[in-house]
Amino acid sequence: MFESKRFWMYTTFSLLGLNLIVIGFFVFFFVMRPALPKNDPFDPIFNVARKLELTQAQRDSMRTLFEQSPKQDLRLKMMELRHQAMMENTNPEPDVALLDSLYNEIGTVQVALEKEMFTGMRQLQNISTPEQRVRYNRMIERMDKRFNKHRRQGERKKRTPQSVNDDIDDD
Repeated sequence: MFESKRFWMYTTFSLLGLNLIVIGFFVFFFVMRPALPKNDPFDPIFNVARKLELTQAQRDSMRTLFEQSPKQDLRLKMMELRHQAMMENTNPEPDVALLDSLYNEIGTVQVALEKEMFTGMRQLQNISTPEQRVRYNRMIERMDKRFNKHRRQGERKKRTPQSVNDDIDDD
């Protein structure tokens, strides 16, 4: 059977045909797929603009505000400060005064980041139409519900069996 010329011809052509089918699927699914949107779907501005249905002028205004924001510089500074604190903590005898100053500076940068976030949220509301503000407020409410849900789950994990029994007894 394996010595037959006919068997090897059928096997060769069958494998060749199977390879062509696999290559065809590869071309179809990976090369001929539709192009991604012009904007990066992982870009936060793109996602917010899509959810709020912002006009192109509003998107441009939002991008300008985003680019002018010192948020990225603050994030880089935060990473650098955390790295310095981590390296100092790995020393056998860390400088406590240096660590305290790094912690204070990290706190200052964190406050500035939070302020920038809420300033950006306010600026987004300022460029939005009333209908978009309603959608924006609903989006913020959903985010807040998710945050509170995760916060409550974290609180539940910290609870002891005695505190659970105390809560049951209060009812």
